[in-house]
Amino acid sequence: MRMMSGKPTEKTLIARVDTMKVTRWHWQLVMLCMVGIAIENFDMTAIALAMPVIARSWELPPSMIGVLLSGSSLGLLIGASVFGTLSDSIGRKKTFILTTVVYSLFVGLSAFAQDFTQLYIARVLAGIGLGGFIPVASAYVSEFAPVKVRGRFMGIFTIGNGIGYCLAVIASMVLVSAMSEGWRWVFAIGAVGFLIIPAVIKLLPESVRWLMGKGRNEEALQVVEQVEQRALGQIIVPHEIALLEVKELSKQSSQASVKRSGGYSRIFSRELLRKSILAAILWFVSGYTFYGFIQWMPTFLTKEMGYTLTAGYTFTLLAAAVGTGTPGIACGFSSDYLGRRLTLTICMLAYAVSGFFFLWFGGWWILPLYWFSSAMTSQLYIYSPELFPTAVRGTGLGFASSIGRVAGFLAPIVIGYLVQDYGLAGVISVNGVLLTIGVLVVWVMGTETKGNAQTQAQSF
Repeated sequence: MRMMSGKPTEKTLIARVDTMKVTRWHWQLVMLCMVGIAIENFDMTAIALAMPVIARSWELPPSMIGVLLSGSSLGLLIGASVFGTLSDSIGRKKTFILTTVVYSLFVGLSAFAQDFTQLYIARVLAGIGLGGFIPVASAYVSEFAPVKVRGRFMGIFTIGNGIGYCLAVIASMVLVSAMSEGWRWVFAIGAVGFLIIPAVIKLLPESVRWLMGKGRNEEALQVVEQVEQRALGQIIVPHEIALLEVKELSKQSSQASVKRSGGYSRIFSRELLRKSILAAILWFVSGYTFYGFIQWMPTFLTKEMGYTLTAGYTFTLLAAAVGTGTPGIACGFSSDYLGRRLTLTICMLAYAVSGFFFLWFGGWWILPLYWFSSAMTSQLYIYSPELFPTAVRGTGLGFASSIGRVAGFLAPIVIGYLVQDYGLAGVISVNGVLLTIGVLVVWVMGTETKGNAQTQAQSF
């Protein structure tokens, strides 16, 4: 077995994860997380796609459509805040499993709703699990991906968003269009999240960074050795040498983690306040312009632009297919070469411009609209985890994404009134203003994390 130069310390344990060559195990990890986020996005999208039929069947006015669409976002707000912090407390793996159970259960139960109130409550409760899953899974991939390919791995992880969206559209085309209450079957399919739990238990270890942030260095060493054995077929540093050093460091690192970990008090401290505000603004812009606007898209196509339900689903499916995979991969490579801020800027400006082209020319302009909206979201997943140190990464991501959920909660309601008073032009104009504000904030408050991503990701 070959030896690493220098003594094994906290940082070399992290380095053993960060500098590991990409192996089959890494692909299994990112693919499993990608499947999880695909199921999550399937469930979030299903309500939007079913809404034209539900609204017609239950005779809902636009304002009530907005309220129902916002139900999931209300749950997402609660879930992101609660489970993001919980992942910093009980660990990434346990929270991953817990959020999956919650959203799978209540998405499945929403299939049995008999009226507006029952469906709204079920979607709120499902949203709690859905909102908690996103920051936990994002932190998980970021903390295990080798540093040289971290941007690309986070980009690949976000492909799950597009896959989930495409599957939801296909399920809706087959079931919602063909059956009077086919939307119930679409919701029932969303409960398949239960099926990934055994694989999570078997394949995913606890985060090394989280364990070390809690002073549990010996457990962290065990995880590193298990990962090396599984991925590389050998342990890089002899166990006896690494264990001796880890034991000597355990007490010191445990005390340090107590001093440094502080949940919300730390992310609002002078050290991180600027980054917390930056992340919150970016997630608000994304939550409004993506989750709010895109949820309305099937309704826009059928009510505002005159397409039939089948045609609306077809356009949505084509757009989702074009926006699946390539945005995340493109953003991953771009952020590793051009940088995180420039890539995010390009995505947000292009999304704003394509919205106006969609307004003016309709139809096929939905393709670049979806592509750049997906790219913006993918880039936000890449950039956000690197803004926060390990000890509060879940809390920071949970806080930022919960602000995004506030926007996602408000957007469908606000858009409902905008459509009534100003039509689609008013909706597109507000989107453009918010995206422009987001770009300005990135350059006024943001820092580039590409060059120092490794150091930042290692900090506790």
